[in-house]
This record gives sequence, structure tokens and C-alpha cells, in this order.
Amino acid sequence: MNSEVTERIFQDGFTTKSHQTNSGIGLGLVQEAIDGLGGYITFSTKEGEYTIFTIALPKNRGVIS
Repeated sequence: MNSEVTERIFQDGFTTKSHQTNSGIGLGLVQEAIDGLGGYITFSTKEGEYTIFTIALPKNRGVIS
């Protein structure tokens, strides 16, 4: 991912796909859910080669309701 994408990747409505409808909500929703559980999401990327997402959630969070 380039720097423009990495700066906006978790924004609702952002997508790198052209001519798509109902796109750009996935990572925003994922981040919102993870935040609600007290966790975090990070990523590392090498432009044009790979992106690795890491999600951490607290072990003793309890039941999701």
C-alpha cells in the first residue's frame, strides 16, 4: 500500500477498488469492533508486495453481547 492508502485505510467509505458500490466499509467496521472489545489492529506493508494485519484482543474480555 502506498502512503495515501495507509493514511486512509480505516476510514468509512474508503476503497482502492474502482467502480464498486457498497465498498470501503470493511476495515472501518473491523476497527470499530476491535476497539469496542478493548483491542487494537495494526499493519505493516511493503508497497506492491504485501500487507500484514495484526489484531490483538484482551484474553479476559468476557462475553460479547
